[in-house]
Amino acid sequence: MTPRKDRRQGKTKPPTTPSDEWMTVNGWTILAHPVFLDAMERLVEASRTEQAKGKDAPRPNTKLLGHIVDLAFEKIPADPGGTQFRHGGTLGEAIRHWFRAKTGAARYRLFYRFHSRSKVIVLSWIVFAGMLEDGNPPDDWSQLLASACSKAAKERLRSLFGGRTKTL
Repeated sequence: MTPRKDRRQGKTKPPTTPSDEWMTVNGWTILAHPVFLDAMERLVEASRTEQAKGKDAPRPNTKLLGHIVDLAFEKIPADPGGTQFRHGGTLGEAIRHWFRAKTGAARYRLFYRFHSRSKVIVLSWIVFAGMLEDGNPPDDWSQLLASACSKAAKERLRSLFGGRTKTL
């Protein structure tokens, strides 16, 4: 499923329904921007390296990976617009439509956007105002959705997390 073009406005619309080709949790279709996928691939590799060192070695990357997976596939899809995910303008009024979930003693923030009507969440990873100003990830919903709906992004997300479909 790819995003549809709105003929009247020429804008990309989100996928209308979850399907087997997308990951869904609690009725929300989960997509990921390449910035998120890059960070997750590095974190998975660091976790594998830690695990290869043996059971007594410290595993901070493995713990962080577990926290991020919990946020992305449990807590955020349970209520993506929840007050605990609002940043309240700390990044500026112009980007209040971005939401964030904190982990790692609030040192790490997973930023995302969602579209309520179509029940789509786009994970974007650690986004600072400077990254948005540079356009990566894009602040425009249509551009963000298009990059997260690419075949490459979908395959990378599936290879990292498998085909999750879950109802909470």
